[in-house]
Amino acid sequence: MEMPKLVLGNYCYWINETQDPEEHGGFVPSIVVRDESGHFPLKGKPPCAAPWVWGKTLDEAKKVASRINYKDLGLTPEAVDEIVASSMKAQTETHRCEDCRAEGASDDWECWEGTFLCLECYEARVARMKRVPPEWL
Repeated sequence: MEMPKLVLGNYCYWINETQDPEEHGGFVPSIVVRDESGHFPLKGKPPCAAPWVWGKTLDEAKKVASRINYKDLGLTPEAVDEIVASSMKAQTETHRCEDCRAEGASDDWECWEGTFLCLECYEARVARMKRVPPEWL
């Protein structure tokens, strides 16, 4: 899924509480865009760019996100909540699979790094990943 154009006041930084902090050495922030389904983790593009890590603990990462949302983006906590809620609402609407372009209701979907996939395409990606040698990842 391609990130839409960022317009000040229509996006915020958010910390996904369910991520594994050991994967990148801490918590990686995501960008959430108003009325856009999903989130965009700031994982970088190896080998040139490393993931952003905003804290070893969830508390540290959330404090950094709150500070940046307020100081740099001018967003109150209420405005951040509204942006995140609008993104969640967009997820409950009809989605299009990024791989095969099929459409369907939100309960037919899986999320792959911020990208919506139908169950069939998701399972195909998982199967491909299992065939990739770990040292390539």
